[in-house]
Amino acid sequence: EKIASELQTKLQKKELELKAVELSSLTMKSLQKNKLLEELNSKITAFKDNETSKDNFIKELNGIVKQGLNFDDHWETFQKHFTNVHPNFFKALNAEYPNLTNNDLKACAYIRMNLSTKEVATLTNVTPKSVKMTRYR
Repeated sequence: EKIASELQTKLQKKELELKAVELSSLTMKSLQKNKLLEELNSKITAFKDNETSKDNFIKELNGIVKQGLNFDDHWETFQKHFTNVHPNFFKALNAEYPNLTNNDLKACAYIRMNLSTKEVATLTNVTPKSVKMTRYR
């Protein structure tokens, strides 16, 4: 029984490590997507400043990019993986600070993962200064 218990503990530890890797991978994919969309947005803005004849086209593309930056469907997947790795994190936060918004919870999760202020800002689509203010609250 002791050997079986030790094997079970090792298996659970490996599963937790795998989930942590999945969570990191998901976070990095999100960072890459946001960086790409920000770069695309900046190029469109630069083109818009130089070409006025295609103004409507540029406005439409700009709107699509902004929607992409605010698209939040990955949050549920991220939250599921994060909860598997840190089971009581959100419960404890909500119990201690019931007035936290979804954006606050996201920032706390990313900070818990030891992401930099700049990375958290990119993921939450805010400025690094806003992330610093969130940390202090």
